[in-house]
Amino acid sequence: MDEEGPKVSLSTEKEYKEFGKKVGKALYAGQAPYRIEHFFKELTREMPNHLDSKQIRKISDSILSLYNTKLRAEKEEAQGKKKKKAAALKGGGGKGYEMNNNPNMINDVMGGGYDDEDDYGDEGKFTRENEGDYDFM
Repeated sequence: MDEEGPKVSLSTEKEYKEFGKKVGKALYAGQAPYRIEHFFKELTREMPNHLDSKQIRKISDSILSLYNTKLRAEKEEAQGKKKKKAAALKGGGGKGYEMNNNPNMINDVMGGGYDDEDDYGDEGKFTRENEGDYDFM
């Protein structure tokens, strides 16, 4: 079963671009845009037999650029829909919660300031106790 389409003479860059525009116009006017993925998979199946790796890379880069642009637009659209007002704590007044960046408090909470005395006292240096001082049995 040989399914050959209409014979099209493609030899110049202009002819290829025009043919691409016509195919795109027909492809994107279709009733099932979710099938376009299958079209491109089939279109690129024989690509390695006709193009070298540099040409394939250029096509890949072009499609990756389209992907990144579309992804960025979708993220911006999603962020626009999801923008929420910052939560305000009760008793915080109209301005919401204010962060306290007091360095001494941060060091105390985060365990910083190793040169200061801590709450556990002076552990000093470790000294080994004789085992004879303890009866285990």
